[in-house]
Formats: sequence, C-alpha cells, structure tokens
Amino acid sequence: MNNSPILFNSESFFERRINTQDLLVPHPDWTHFAKTDGDSMSGAGIHSGDVLVIDRSLDAVQHTIVVATLNGGFVVKRIQYHNNQIVLLSEHHRHPPIPVDPDRDAFSIFGVVTWSLHPINQHMRGPVVASPSGSPALPRPRSGR
Repeated sequence: MNNSPILFNSESFFERRINTQDLLVPHPDWTHFAKTDGDSMSGAGIHSGDVLVIDRSLDAVQHTIVVATLNGGFVVKRIQYHNNQIVLLSEHHRHPPIPVDPDRDAFSIFGVVTWSLHPINQHMRGPVVASPSGSPALPRPRSGR
C-alpha cells in the first residue's frame, strides 16, 4: 500500500489560482485570527504557535473545536454536550476534561475553529533550486562558522 501524497504532473491543475481569502474566510465580518500557545490540542493537529481561523457565525455543535472564554481566559477545546452540561475536551493525555459549572464558571463560546495554520519546513534556509531533471533539489548547504 502506498501512503505517499498524490502529486499532479499536469500543469493545468496549477493554472487555477486559489483565493485563500475565499477559502479561509467565507464570513469576513465574523472571522477572527488568533495565535495558539500550548499543547492541549496537539492530537487534533493544533500546535503551539499555530494561527487559528475562528468563525463566530457558526454554531458550536457537538464535538466541534471552539475558542471559548473560561473564567477570564481564552481556551481552545473540543466541546461536548453531555446531560445538559458542557464539557471541554483536550486532545492531549496530560490535560483532563473540564466540566463547565454554570453556577461557578464564567463561560462563553467565542467562535468555532475552522482552520489551523502552521508552517512546514520552517527550519529550511535558502531557496529551493531546481535540479537538472527539473524536480526540486535540496537547498545548497551554507557554510557555518
């Protein structure tokens, strides 16, 4: 079984430009961006330093990932409704579920997370140069001091 990514060789595939604004922000008046800090959602592919796209026009339905305020701070959690109670779930084994107590906790849902943006290969330096065969080659090594 081949688990390699699918690469398209047809140049026609790349002719159409993708408008990232349309893709990431379908509701501009209701969309916010926030940078994350922490590892509690790493199991969902959200890592510390990621930029989240948050849509405030969407309903926070069962199991969606939300940005919420809890007792004066912001949290990013998966929301679960259980027996008329809200439970905030992390996606990391070191972070236990957080039951929200409406009598004790100041809680509100800020918005629904629709995208998590994070860099790939940020450790690479220098331009990627084409090899004689036309396929990408590794960057040339830099001399260090």
